[in-house]
Amino acid sequence: MFERKQFWEAHRVMYEHEYYHVENLCNLEAIPQPHGFTLSMLPVKWVGTTGAPVRAVAIVED
Repeated sequence: MFERKQFWEAHRVMYEHEYYHVENLCNLEAIPQPHGFTLSMLPVKWVGTTGAPVRAVAIVED
C-alpha cells in the first residue's frame, strides 16, 4: 500500500464498522493445544493511516 501510494479498498470498511484485520501471523504452532488463548495486538502508533504493523502476543489460558 505505502510503496504504491495506493489505498486498499478493503480498508474502507473501517469507515462504517469497527474492524480488525490481522494477517501474516507466524509461530501459531507454538501455542499449546488444546488450550485457548487471548490475542493481544500492540500496534505501532502511526498517524493518518488505516493500518500499522503490530506485535501480536498470544496469552495462553490454563
